[in-house]
Amino acid sequence: MSQLGNFVWGIADALRGPYKPHQYGDVILPMTILRRLDAILSPTRDEVAKLIAESPSIEVAAARIKKDLGLGFFNTSQWTLAKLLGDPDGLADNLVNYINGFSKNIDVFAEFKFDAT
Repeated sequence: MSQLGNFVWGIADALRGPYKPHQYGDVILPMTILRRLDAILSPTRDEVAKLIAESPSIEVAAARIKKDLGLGFFNTSQWTLAKLLGDPDGLADNLVNYINGFSKNIDVFAEFKFDAT
């Protein structure tokens, strides 16, 4: 079996405890999207935070982020995926905070209902 196949099955084995096989997609797809967005934003995170802090409104910040950094989206949360792992006790609340910190044009997570209790 290929390395990728082994990797995917390793993830499936890790999910086996809390999730049934038919639920894997409910977790893997949103987390894959989140990881991709996190990776895109990573190199400019400090610059985005500075532009947000310097701007009189989020709309002005969004325009400056697009113009200055070429990004069509951003995140206002202090969290990243790496930082989330550093606070396991607050992981659920912090993950919701991170997801809610994405600019309004990133609405894909609404379908996954991360903040549902």
